Amino acid sequence: MPPTEKTKMPLVMHPYSGPDLLWLIPIKRLPLNTARSGVELISDCSKCGQKRFTFKRDGLIIDASDWHGERIFYIEQFGKSGAIFVTEDSLNAIAKEGIKNLYPRLAGSIG
Repeated sequence: MPPTEKTKMPLVMHPYSGPDLLWLIPIKRLPLNTARSGVELISDCSKCGQKRFTFKRDGLIIDASDWHGERIFYIEQFGKSGAIFVTEDSLNAIAKEGIKNLYPRLAGSIG
């Protein structure tokens, strides 16, 4: 289906008859260095232990000691945001496969 003024992107017709679709769900969550990243604790539930932090899009820092080679991951402090982060190596591997429908945006660094 061609893009419309409302969607601006092509839509997938229903019923879908293409290849199988898969969810990409990282299995690792890495902690931010909250002080160096400028992320602040918003709330800390004493009953369930859930903590909520401010969300940032850039300037994020993961300490090298907390990174064990994970190439695709969530950030622990961003809870259920669904934001998936990748290392530059992962992005290069994806690009090498000819996948071009992604927009990389610098979020921070490991170190």
